[in-house]
Amino acid sequence: MATKVTINVASLIKEINKYDAKSLRRSTYQATKRIGFLVAKSDKKGLPFEFKSGKNQFRDPVDYTLKSISYAAEKNEVTFKVNDDESKGNAPAKYLFPVIGGGSTEVYATRFLQYLRKRNYINPNQYPYPNTKYGEMIQLTESGRVKPTVYRNTIWGLSSTKNKKTNSKSKGSRIHNARVFAVKSQGESKNKKLRAGIYRVKADEGKKGMVKPLFIYGKLPSIKAKDEYGKQIMTIINREFPKILNESINKYGKSS
Repeated sequence: MATKVTINVASLIKEINKYDAKSLRRSTYQATKRIGFLVAKSDKKGLPFEFKSGKNQFRDPVDYTLKSISYAAEKNEVTFKVNDDESKGNAPAKYLFPVIGGGSTEVYATRFLQYLRKRNYINPNQYPYPNTKYGEMIQLTESGRVKPTVYRNTIWGLSSTKNKKTNSKSKGSRIHNARVFAVKSQGESKNKKLRAGIYRVKADEGKKGMVKPLFIYGKLPSIKAKDEYGKQIMTIINREFPKILNESINKYGKSS
C-alpha cells in the first residue's frame, strides 16, 4: 500500500525568477524530505496524529499502528508506504487499508477471527468479545488489550479438544491445559443456557468441571469510515508544505 506524490513548487514560489535554479532545486529537495517526515512520523501534524487524535482517528490505536508509515523522498517526489510485514502479527497495511483505502466500515478480520471462521467455530455475522472478568485466563496488557498469548492458547485449546488430546481433570494454569469448546448459538450445547461463545472447562478439586466463558459472541462491530489514505496525505501536504518550502528557500535559496 504505497502512495507517490510529485510536488510542483513553481506556483508556490513568489518571484521565482530571482532565484538561482540550482539553489531552488536544493530548497525543493530539502523541503520534500521534511514534508515526507512530517506526514509519516509527526504525532502533532502528520498521519500518526490523524490516527490518534485527528479527524480520522482510530479508537485507541497501538504504537505499532502509529509507527506503521514509512517514506522515501527523492528530488521532488515522496513515496509513503504502510508496513505490510506479517512476521510479528497482523500487518498494519491489511487492517488499515480497508478503512482508509476504500472507506469500509467493516471491522478487520484478525488472524484469530479468521481462524474461527475457517474452522466453523463462529458465524460470519459474529465477533468474539473477550470475557475480561475471567482475569485468570483473559490476561491484559498494560494498555488494556488482550495479550496475544490468550488468542494463541485459545486456538491450541480448541484444536486439542477437537482432537481429544486434553485432560478433562486438568488443573493447569493455561487455557489449553483444559477442554475448550465453541458454541455458535444458544441452545446447541448440551447446556442449553450457554450463550454463543468460547468456553473453558475448569476442573475443580476433582469435582465436575466448571464451564467459564473465554469469549462471548456478539454482533460485528462497525468502524467509522475515514478519509482515504491519499486524501489524508494531500490534506497535510497542502496545509504544511508551503510553509516548509518557504523556510527552505530562505535557508538555501540564492539570487540568480
